[in-house]
Amino acid sequence: MYKFIFLIFITNTVFANNNIYITNQTYKKNGLNFSYNYSLPKLFIKNKNLNETNMIFQNIMKISKNETMNLSKKNFNSYIKDTIKYKVFHNNFNFCSILITKNLINENEKKTTLYIFNFSPKTGIITSSNDIFTPQGLIYFKNKILNLIEKENINNNSKKFFPISEINFDINKIPFFFENNNLVFIFPKNILTYDFNGNPKFYFKKDEILNFFTFNIGG
Repeated sequence: MYKFIFLIFITNTVFANNNIYITNQTYKKNGLNFSYNYSLPKLFIKNKNLNETNMIFQNIMKISKNETMNLSKKNFNSYIKDTIKYKVFHNNFNFCSILITKNLINENEKKTTLYIFNFSPKTGIITSSNDIFTPQGLIYFKNKILNLIEKENINNNSKKFFPISEINFDINKIPFFFENNNLVFIFPKNILTYDFNGNPKFYFKKDEILNFFTFNIGG
């Protein structure tokens, strides 16, 4: 029989980006051989219904909770610890970018999952790279990333990246976010480099990419 403490906290508004306001929701539960601690955002826009958008975060919470509970039942002699945190990136692009990091620890094994979302400040709807950037822009981003990798490999005899001939990726499927004055692409592990090198990031300055948006974001 499980003994647990289950707490839900909903705080006041902790962040406002353009037209979007965000509150923090915390879900905690402690059992005999498991615990989870989830902090997830909830988005608000005046006179807009964002239930569908916020359901995404609720689904992340529910899936994570079920995974933790199932692991704790299958591995009763192990201790399962699951945490979720999020970060809202301040930026000058009029987008609301949110990074959610999930860390699941089962004994000595750690599994990290990243979720990245870019929300329209007017609608609160998730936007993809195809929504935001022109085809020419996406080609430019990919080519520049490949050129930077090739330069790193040649000039520094680097072992950080795979040989350029072994790299193949769809830029439309690479997560990205907006931070300060930069567009940032963050690559999943094992696409450009070995797992132990982490998640490579590539930065593009706002002035460099202004002509690659499908709409006017302002200078």
